[in-house]
Amino acid sequence: GRHRAAALVAGVAGALWIGVHYASGFGAIEASVVRAADVPREVVGRFVDWNTPIHFFHAATLTVALGALLTVPLAALRRRG
Repeated sequence: GRHRAAALVAGVAGALWIGVHYASGFGAIEASVVRAADVPREVVGRFVDWNTPIHFFHAATLTVALGALLTVPLAALRRRG
């Protein structure tokens, strides 16, 4: 039960950052800024404005996913000991 819940949290958190990255439109903006030499000023401005918050969100969701995954082996080790 607990292991399944932890796996579900990890799976949802792992997929959530990808969904937010692309559903928000940030992925398209990021791609255009990285690929193009001549990017409109408003696109660059949007990229700069969203870059830090979106990457903090990514880090937070991946940290939650890692924490959930780490509870599984630690719980199993405690049972054996």
